[in-house]
This record gives sequence, structure tokens and C-alpha cells, in this order.
Amino acid sequence: MWERFKNTKQSTRVIILAGIVLVFVILIATGGANDSAETEEVSKNTEVQESERDDEVEDNEDTEGNEIENIINDRVTKYGAQVKDIRINEDANNEGEYLVLIDFTALHKDDTEKMYDDLKMWSDDIAANLAEVDEVNTVVAFWGFSNKQINGNALKRAYNKQDDGKMYLDDEVKNIDIFN
Repeated sequence: MWERFKNTKQSTRVIILAGIVLVFVILIATGGANDSAETEEVSKNTEVQESERDDEVEDNEDTEGNEIENIINDRVTKYGAQVKDIRINEDANNEGEYLVLIDFTALHKDDTEKMYDDLKMWSDDIAANLAEVDEVNTVVAFWGFSNKQINGNALKRAYNKQDDGKMYLDDEVKNIDIFN
């Protein structure tokens, strides 16, 4: 058995080479463990920062939502109408800006021409008041009636904010069965 190790030069070389390989393996394993610990710590810090940023965005959206809803609800009570739904969506084309879609219910009046004028005026008023909120760039008002014989929307008016900070009527769709 010892005959294999007669050539001590060769044995020495093998032992030295094995030692060097072992040292590199240990260094790589230890360095890798430190790197993954550092990577894990950086990852945890990044997750915490992202979570905090998400919370800030949600808080900001909640604050914006409350301000917008307060403006709408304050105005609608003066009209004698009701808000069925308010949807505040982030504008996909303009980061940090919002689209406000509002579903209203109004009491149907027999004088449809007067009712149409009232709904236009109320829509204009809501849009003008929401123009004061910097982040709102589009307002769409949908008007329905509490009358069960009329289904769907009677009137839709859409407004876009222009460079001067005011809302301008962009689109109007009215139910011709109601408003001639």
C-alpha cells in the first residue's frame, strides 16, 4: 500500500493542490453565505421601503378620495339629488392624476326641458368644483332618475381639464326618449 506514495514529490503536489482547492471551496462558501445574507438584508430593506411607499400612495389616494367625495356630496345635497356611486380611478396616461366617474340619481320632473337644463347646470357645477383639485383631470357625470319606468342613464356629461386649470365639456350623450 505504501508503494503508491514512494514518490514523495508527487504526493506533496497532490496534497498541496487538494489544500488549495479546499481553501477556495471554503472561501467561496463563506463569501457566498455573506453575500446571500447581505442580499437578503437588502431585499428585506427594499420590501420595507416598497411597503412604506405603497402605504403612502394608499394614504394619498384615500385623502384625495375623501376630498373629492366631500366636494361631490356637498354639492349634490344642494341639488336635491343623490349619489349612487363615486369611482376615482388613476389615469393610466397621467401618473398621479385621477378620473372621477359619478353616478347620480335625480328626481324626475315632468318638464323635461327644465330637468335637462338642471342636470347640465349641476354637472357643470360639479366639474368646476372638482377642477380645483389639482390631481383631477377628468370628470364624468352619469344621471339617472328615480322613476322606475326609466332604465339606464338619462344623461352623461364628460369634462376634461385644460391647461388653464378649468374643466371643459368634452362629450355629452343624452337619452333621446327622455330629452328631445
